[in-house]
Amino acid sequence: MPKNRTIIRNQGKKGDRGDRVSGSAQALINLSKDLSEKGRRPPISFHDFLDLAADRPEFVFRDIFRLFHDMIHYYIPEGVDEYGDSEDSIGYVHYDTSKLFVRKCDNPFFADRPFANRLMAMTNAFTEGARNNNIYFFEGPPGSGKSTFLNNLLFKLEEYIRLEEGTIYKTVWRLDIEKLGGFKQFERAIGKVAGENGGKTFSEESYGPNAGPFRYPKKHLEFSCPKHDHPILQIPKEHRKKFLDELISDSQFKERLFNEKEYEWVLTEIPCSICRSLFFSLVDILGDPLEAYKMIYARKAHYNRQFGEGITIFNPGDPLNKRPISRPNLQHMINNLVKADRVEFIFSDLAKTNNGVMALMDIKDNNINRIINLHGIISDGVHKVSLVEEHIKSLFVGLVNPDDKKHYEKIPSFQDRIITVKIPYVLDYNTEVAIYKNKFGRTVHLKFLPRVLESVAKIIISSRLDRECPAIKAWILNPEKYSKYLDKYCQLLKMDIYAGRIPPWLKDEDLKRFDRPARRAVIGASEREGVKGFSGRQSL
Repeated sequence: MPKNRTIIRNQGKKGDRGDRVSGSAQALINLSKDLSEKGRRPPISFHDFLDLAADRPEFVFRDIFRLFHDMIHYYIPEGVDEYGDSEDSIGYVHYDTSKLFVRKCDNPFFADRPFANRLMAMTNAFTEGARNNNIYFFEGPPGSGKSTFLNNLLFKLEEYIRLEEGTIYKTVWRLDIEKLGGFKQFERAIGKVAGENGGKTFSEESYGPNAGPFRYPKKHLEFSCPKHDHPILQIPKEHRKKFLDELISDSQFKERLFNEKEYEWVLTEIPCSICRSLFFSLVDILGDPLEAYKMIYARKAHYNRQFGEGITIFNPGDPLNKRPISRPNLQHMINNLVKADRVEFIFSDLAKTNNGVMALMDIKDNNINRIINLHGIISDGVHKVSLVEEHIKSLFVGLVNPDDKKHYEKIPSFQDRIITVKIPYVLDYNTEVAIYKNKFGRTVHLKFLPRVLESVAKIIISSRLDRECPAIKAWILNPEKYSKYLDKYCQLLKMDIYAGRIPPWLKDEDLKRFDRPARRAVIGASEREGVKGFSGRQSL
């Protein structure tokens, strides 16, 4: 028996029939099967992709903003509005964010009710056209959990895009070497290739189709668009609307596709310079656009933060990279096949997060320069890479401390490009208690008398609140009548409102005065609070 078979099979005991697969080997087999099933993402032909687009257009025509919206709603179920039947409800609902920020997360993040509502409002705006040409800053004081929030959010985005529900497609090229005439032989010596082989030159004999610093493929030259172009962009922009009108039979979806802001990109965006120049080069060689489309495939994209693919996070100390990225070997093979140098395989590091997420951890040091350099891209969606125009559409997000706003707030053209989402210290005592239970165990409340742990949480939160609240003063005209329930500054009442609870001890006249404007004013106060007092770390 070969030696390696002893790893996979154990000899049976006396009386056993045949060999038995060992436990470790079976576990490895099962793991391999799981990885194969989850990791396989073979490309599909452009024709099959169009069939899928015709059958499931809403599923196929998604960009990063729609994908992010769908991801949030996949992990966060529909919210519960305890007072939804009231005509004065402002939609301040309870969202269960545990599936997004807690489950399977190494370091859970607990979103309180005010922040969860802000996050959902931002997310829902992505389907209403308020999305492109902006950068989203999550602003909060040190110790408010900003980094944990963003890390968990991007971790779940990576997880979601691997699911069937999270499919987003990108362009893949499979150049048919035989149809393109094969790789030409060299009639003269060629110089250095990517600085390899000590600067030697290679003649035809030493640098033929199967020699040199790399090997030529035999049937297909396959590579992905480095900018993750959606495959539908390979239909020329001027022909796209007519083509989609003929392709899609769902009249209701076509009405949305051709008129709603969410799908504007489908009709207006153009492919990257590499895909565009390659397509027209193939048409010139093959003489038939249909033959060129046979070399276009679609593949399910995967995001990988570790390699900066689809998701890239920059810390303040990370060095700046302004040099273009190229692939000399691939560039040479493409030029060889199309018999010209019309395709310039060059792109920036921003291309790797096109139709993805670029995140800045704190606006300090090198990230100050990054945010300034992003100004043109956020405003116009385009920048120069060497002499090539590169169009970028990413979800730009950042974390910022209040003291660091000075680095960009004085730039006038930035003012209408930055959307700030406040992420202060926790203001909902139920969430504060959940943090304690996560840190000290689910049974920590048994070490306290009833309601004492909740009282501790309220004491902590009181340090984060403003003492004066004009909104509550305008609402409760005579707070002294509630002296049995209220503190001097009505902070206990505000805490209940932030937690989504209207206290039952309020009298009818005050309940009637708690109309929509009053509710918006009280909840709106949470935008200005939670930046002082005990931090999350200090409270623990």
